[in-house]
Amino acid sequence: MALVLLHEPGHAVEAPQLLPDFFFEGGTSVDEYFRLGKAMGLTYREAIRTRMAAHADQIGNLLATALGQSTYKELLATHREKVPELVRELEGIASGSGLQFETIFGVSLSQEFECLVQQHNQQRTIHTMDHCSDYMLCTPDACINAHNED
Repeated sequence: MALVLLHEPGHAVEAPQLLPDFFFEGGTSVDEYFRLGKAMGLTYREAIRTRMAAHADQIGNLLATALGQSTYKELLATHREKVPELVRELEGIASGSGLQFETIFGVSLSQEFECLVQQHNQQRTIHTMDHCSDYMLCTPDACINAHNED
């Protein structure tokens, strides 16, 4: 039985589950990002599979449409060009977890797809869903990346 927290009236969210610590040592080449992703996929395989299963039908239904496929392909091409390291990391996560890359990448685009569906259905709603946030602060010497789990 999953724990549920009441986040807002009428909105239940799953309680975060603690994962084991993860340590990885590697370089900065694009292939090292794949190794990192694969190591994470292997370490957190069951948690990743559980999380992705909760979204697989929604992403699958969207990707079964022409609009969903064209948007997916456009976003993937942009990501491959602008952030190839991220794409390789997600490919590694897919490999390590035994899931399809399309599912991993598609779920990572859930907010973008949500906006697409709203536009397609001509909905004008205020975005009220909570999602994780990523922040990066860079100086000439280093970058620090922060991530929260909503």
